[in-house]
Amino acid sequence: ATLPQNLVMQNLKVTDGPGQPMNRWYTDIGGRVDFVPVQPTVGHHLSVAATQGPYGQQNIAFVGNTGQFDGWSTVIGGGVGRGNSYRQGPDGFGNHSKNGSIFGKTLKTFSAGSLAFGALYSKSGGYRPPVIPTTDVGLIEPNGTHYSQSTTGFFSDLPFNAYNKYDTNEMALFYARERFNLSPSMSFENLTWYNHIRRFHHRTTDALSQGPRVDEWNNPHSNIFGEKINITQVLPYNTINFGGYLVHELYNSRNMFFNPADGASGKNQVIGKGTKFRSGRFHQNNVAFFAQDDIHPIPQVHIIPGVRVDGFSTTYSDQAFRDFTFAPGVVASTHCSLYPTGSDPFKNVFGTPNAFDQGSICGAHESRSAVEPSINVTTYPFHWLTIYGGYDVTYRSPAFGGGGGMFQQVDPKYYLLAEGKYAQIGAKLHFVNAPGLRNFIAGVNFFHNDYTNQEIDVETAAGVNLTSGGSTAYHGVDAFFDDDPTANLHLFVNFAGEASKFTTYVTGGTLASCGKTANAAGLAKGCQYYNNLPVSYVPNYTFNAGVYYAIQHHNREILEPQLWLKSIGSQHLWSNNTGAPVKQTMPSYTTVNLGLTAPVSFQKQHFNLKLDVMNIGDLKYNEYEYISSGGYFAPLFPNQNNVPSGYINAYPGAPRTVYGTISYQF
Repeated sequence: ATLPQNLVMQNLKVTDGPGQPMNRWYTDIGGRVDFVPVQPTVGHHLSVAATQGPYGQQNIAFVGNTGQFDGWSTVIGGGVGRGNSYRQGPDGFGNHSKNGSIFGKTLKTFSAGSLAFGALYSKSGGYRPPVIPTTDVGLIEPNGTHYSQSTTGFFSDLPFNAYNKYDTNEMALFYARERFNLSPSMSFENLTWYNHIRRFHHRTTDALSQGPRVDEWNNPHSNIFGEKINITQVLPYNTINFGGYLVHELYNSRNMFFNPADGASGKNQVIGKGTKFRSGRFHQNNVAFFAQDDIHPIPQVHIIPGVRVDGFSTTYSDQAFRDFTFAPGVVASTHCSLYPTGSDPFKNVFGTPNAFDQGSICGAHESRSAVEPSINVTTYPFHWLTIYGGYDVTYRSPAFGGGGGMFQQVDPKYYLLAEGKYAQIGAKLHFVNAPGLRNFIAGVNFFHNDYTNQEIDVETAAGVNLTSGGSTAYHGVDAFFDDDPTANLHLFVNFAGEASKFTTYVTGGTLASCGKTANAAGLAKGCQYYNNLPVSYVPNYTFNAGVYYAIQHHNREILEPQLWLKSIGSQHLWSNNTGAPVKQTMPSYTTVNLGLTAPVSFQKQHFNLKLDVMNIGDLKYNEYEYISSGGYFAPLFPNQNNVPSGYINAYPGAPRTVYGTISYQF
């Protein structure tokens, strides 16, 4: 739901590494992708697009610009979509889903600057198919069929009455931005925003989770307020930027796994016997101050030193005993994360617990801060060549929430900021009307990133929370090449090769509680070390290449065929048996895709017809695999005393799919 309609997207911006201090966000460690929506324009226009695809997939979207009136200009865009999944159960249930979003922005320009107001609302919901074993491991569906890719079919799914889970994600964003020219060389920008995010997962009729936790009612939400200020001063030989931002978030982690037969009710928030529940409230603040100077003694050289001071604070309180109602006879567990297991002074005095709070009855507050220096240099020795390099240090707070981790299962005194140290060097070439190649752009970039002091929390299908920590090292190369060798031919290639590993990885606690290397104290706490293992789900390469060719008649384009391929290298798996990465890999895969675009004009009205055939070879591949500990499908095995583990569960990628789109603009 947080990804708006394609028609509403005007541009895409990619940042390698943390980026410069003035543009850095609190999540930026290895990079960021920004989706830039359509912007207000001087002239008015309207665009509409409708798409029809397989499995009943349909989408319609629009973008409309009012043009400029008395200095004001407004754009509105959005769309709705619906459809089934390519995975369907033996009963014909198609795991249908739907989505919708709308975006609007209005801009007022005047001699001293501009004012802008914007809003985005998006919501999507759908049934989520479960993973499927890749081989027959004796897993029996309720109808007696062996459930796996090798027996029931590569894209098969469980029937609706055996498993169904409906997930909804919703977001509303409002913002205002003011830009003022304080003088011919100084400008001021202020950005204010409010963001509401809500998630709702509803699971019923679950053959995979019997007993007291057969149903799920998961409805966490966040309210986020932010303010960012940036001041720019342009001087003869340098440009100075300084400012800062404040982000405040209230996050509520409310969730319950329950059985209505025990008197529980998700809709009415009633806890029954055996229910696993949580409702922790996290008040999180991130404040940052930055300053950077773009020093350019000559136009061909830019040296940008910068610094950012980052501060994080988190206050946690367990509100479960206030937010939920408890059915008669329920005795809820009490736990305090500030005390080791077994020495908790808040043991329940009302009897043996028969319902389980995943949070910590003890509240806590922790604050951390750090200084982030950076230096980036760009030089243009020729008009067609750019050489750049840099070194950036940044810090990130660990993610909070879910059913475990810091402040809930882990003593918050072990709260560490993860540190990223990113170095890169690269070059870009851009030629216009070059001999042979004509118009082309190419580049290569080498990078290294040390990402240390990570907290890594995992929850298994059995609801067991695993707290781990690690430090990783990534290094690799990115390269790209785009060319227009003739007026109607376009070629592109891009490649990334990457190697990554955990220099340190420990389960049973965080790096702060266990120590970075195996020692007697850590081993006594139950910490298990898995150092020098590869990082899971980082492809060793990605490769994309394609060709577009415009067929013209009377100097007018009448048809453009497009052919491109996407190749994803092998990735190391994750094992739920150990709660750690392994050296075992999932296979690489390559899909080939075909497109065809035909512009059509009729009485000065312009249409575009587009046909996309994805995965034309109908390749069967898995886009995600992991090693199961046996808990996910445990109730479906006939011998409950001998539930297998160590097999692979997967999400299959899409088969051949064909989409047709017609768009209209005036």
